Amino acid sequence: MTSLVLPPEPHGRRERRVQELLFDIKDAALDQLAEGGDGLSYRAIAARLGVSRATLRYHFPSRDALIEALVADGVTTLARALRSSLDRTRSAPSERRWRAVAHAYRDWALRHRRHYRLLAGARADPVLAVFAELAGDDAALTVHAGLHAAVVREMDARPDTERFDAEVLDLVRLVDGYTA
Repeated sequence: MTSLVLPPEPHGRRERRVQELLFDIKDAALDQLAEGGDGLSYRAIAARLGVSRATLRYHFPSRDALIEALVADGVTTLARALRSSLDRTRSAPSERRWRAVAHAYRDWALRHRRHYRLLAGARADPVLAVFAELAGDDAALTVHAGLHAAVVREMDARPDTERFDAEVLDLVRLVDGYTA
């Protein structure tokens, strides 16, 4: 499953090839970032894809532009997952809504580790908007920080649903006290 944003269906063959290339460039960049090292190498991405560095620079004039595109894709797909979870549980009791959104966050992060690590510290207004709807504007950053901390622990160890649920319950209690 990809965490890259898929654009609308292309109209022509050329447009389809460009979209496939953009997808492949971003996928190769995510792989490269996941491997660690010294950041992004346009030379390595170009070699992997069999294109010139000039082609990469045409679509992404700088490494920062490529990273910004990756972050935007990650924020968009994470926000969609959270929004979907929140919408599915709209009429459920508060604790069930919290748990559903928290698990959607966790599941997305564990499935899309390459992207999630890149999002750390990124401005994620669509994600915060879901948390604000769940817990209020004042508590949105607290919710995000609490879920992030719980997910990072799970990335470095074996996922433990029982522990995660306990951390979510602690977060609910904290935020309920914060917003009361």
